[in-house]
Amino acid sequence: GLGLYHMDNTEAIKKAVTECGYRLYDCASFYKNEEVIGKIIHDLTMESKAIAREDLYVVSKCWWDELTDVEAACRCQLEKLQVEYLDLYLVHWPVALKQTTAEDGTPKFEKVPLPMHKVWAQFEALVDKGLVKSIGVSNFNLQLLWDMLNYARIKPAVNEIELHPYNAWMTSVQFMKEQDIVPIAYCPIARGSDNSRCPDVTDEPIVKEMSVKHGKTGAQILLRWGSQRGCVMIPKSNNMGRIKENIESLDFDLSEEEMAALTALDRKHRICKKYPWTMNCDIFAW
Repeated sequence: GLGLYHMDNTEAIKKAVTECGYRLYDCASFYKNEEVIGKIIHDLTMESKAIAREDLYVVSKCWWDELTDVEAACRCQLEKLQVEYLDLYLVHWPVALKQTTAEDGTPKFEKVPLPMHKVWAQFEALVDKGLVKSIGVSNFNLQLLWDMLNYARIKPAVNEIELHPYNAWMTSVQFMKEQDIVPIAYCPIARGSDNSRCPDVTDEPIVKEMSVKHGKTGAQILLRWGSQRGCVMIPKSNNMGRIKENIESLDFDLSEEEMAALTALDRKHRICKKYPWTMNCDIFAW
């Protein structure tokens, strides 16, 4: 799949589908580019007819200030994306908040008393109404998933999480697979909008060694590690060469020993964890 966070290269987004074989667009209201993506989807499926709508898997997410009225948020995104339904709709973060302005003019975030079981019931209603095909979550830990499985009428199809060798989520990924919840990996090569927040995994000697052995880039080694674990990888890039390179990570295999060596790099290092809207607390903290 193609991650679309802050993506603005429309030609690259189109050619990812038409020339490279990508079939999943990972969108979100927070990404602030769904109208642009909608024009691309319309062109691909309705004008140029380069791909049938049913062959393009469109994912989007509901932001934390939209959870009080999930259907309204979803309908707004359907309009922007120019589609009649979403293939998959996610709870972007397991928190409900509203943003206001403090007396000094700075943003202020207030917790909304909305338990997740009431949020999830709204998502289930979207499936009943045919607005979405499947529903899932993002940034949920094992405890939240465990609890959700006790009340969900429709269980989450996926959990989209930050997943790379420095943050392997071994127990959670195992639990998800046992429960038929597909792990989707964002930041799969441990690069984010601020690369200073994480060391470069491709600098690890074991990654460099595998790159030479397989004739692949470090990024391709990391992506193959994730896909061989049974995870859906959604790297993002505005660079056409890298977009092609990323999907070519599927044309080779790592040995069991190589997989284990990469997993052993785990240091539970997350890039996405602490924000002003989490009250500057690590949302994954114990």
